[in-house]
Amino acid sequence: MLVTPKHVFVGYDAGEWGGGLQRIDRVTGEVSELDEVDNTVKGLATIPWKPDCIAVAMGLIHFLAHGRIVEACDTSVRTIYEHVIPAPTYQTPDGQTRTHGWAQTTAFFGLQRRDGDLLALGHDRLYQIGEGDRAQQIPFPPFKLDERLGVSFDLSDAVLVALMGPQPPPSMNNGALMLVPR
Repeated sequence: MLVTPKHVFVGYDAGEWGGGLQRIDRVTGEVSELDEVDNTVKGLATIPWKPDCIAVAMGLIHFLAHGRIVEACDTSVRTIYEHVIPAPTYQTPDGQTRTHGWAQTTAFFGLQRRDGDLLALGHDRLYQIGEGDRAQQIPFPPFKLDERLGVSFDLSDAVLVALMGPQPPPSMNNGALMLVPR
């Protein structure tokens, strides 16, 4: 949930069955579903360079990873960032290039303001997103591991937490990644 001067935004996550975003007008109480946000909502943040708009992080890993960051304003919703991960390729014995599997997009599991930008937690790395749809990919810092959790305190403004799966974080096999503001 995120409260702005005009609206209350409520994002929801129904796992493999989808999710969405509802906008509640703070004056009239009118509730509207933002149909363009039809994926699992994992994070909401106000956009520093557009104070009347919010950013929505969406992501799910169910066989394949998919997600994006969208901007929701009073009358519009648009994608501000999506990182496409191409399908793996291989060479056949006769020299042709073939794809194996499908293309994916980064699944995003957290979002927060970071100075004049947004910091997004993807399943594969961190992303700093700025005005003009500028995006910088940031490798994960090291995680301190125990039997159930991986934790990193290396960021000054956030803590990264990974529920452990069969591989150390970050991994698509982890149960969950979390971005916890400090």
